[in-house]
Amino acid sequence: MIGWDAIYTTFGFSGVKPYVGLLLIGIFVGKLSYFLKPFYMALSRKFEIDADALAIKLMGTGRFLARALKRMAADNLANLTPHPLYVWFNYSHPPIVERIRTLEASNE
Repeated sequence: MIGWDAIYTTFGFSGVKPYVGLLLIGIFVGKLSYFLKPFYMALSRKFEIDADALAIKLMGTGRFLARALKRMAADNLANLTPHPLYVWFNYSHPPIVERIRTLEASNE
């Protein structure tokens, strides 16, 4: 893409200028990553769910992690009921209430 003349002439530059090419690539990648963000967030949430499951397996209970999450939510004034679309687009971790519910269910 850096060596493609059409890109430079489209944006009003004459000839291939690598520094301009890098700037244009940065702009395009930034715009593209906005649309890929929900997929990155979903993958991150899945990894967090797997990490919670591993914690339950290693500790034998989810009680301690649930207690820590409750304390952290209270200290940070976490939103306990975020809108699902907001979670889908912005949350890298499952909502606190969902995680606590899963951890406490493991104790039964």
